[in-house]
Amino acid sequence: METKEIRISAEPQMDPDICRFVIDRPVYDGFYNCRNKAMASGSPLLEALFALPGITEVLVSGSSITVAKNSPEEWADLGLKIGETIRARMAAGGTQVAPGAAAKQPPLPGLREKVQKVFDEEINPGIAGHGGEVNLVDVQGSVIF
Repeated sequence: METKEIRISAEPQMDPDICRFVIDRPVYDGFYNCRNKAMASGSPLLEALFALPGITEVLVSGSSITVAKNSPEEWADLGLKIGETIRARMAAGGTQVAPGAAAKQPPLPGLREKVQKVFDEEINPGIAGHGGEVNLVDVQGSVIF
């Protein structure tokens, strides 16, 4: 059986230490912000990415993987290693992110307060003139409702 080549495009972000990688197929059905190597435990793709020097955070959502680094290595070089790692893990098959990983992630400190402040100071004043309002219902891990 012939396996289709895995295509990946890199999208550097405004922050020079962050790059988004878009894969031509789903990686994870959900959203998981893996903020350290310990949180990657049990997730083969995340463990492999954190094994690369300088990787500090990996966010996986659908077919995109956003990677943060703390190394001086340029994305042109590090991106090739990340692409190789993603291709190898995807070609191996199986689950790449541990089932239920997102539900286990600890909340980001102060996230509820930061989001509420944005709602109160930036979003709601703009939509109040139209009779609308946005309410913060819940924060679960790094997911806002």
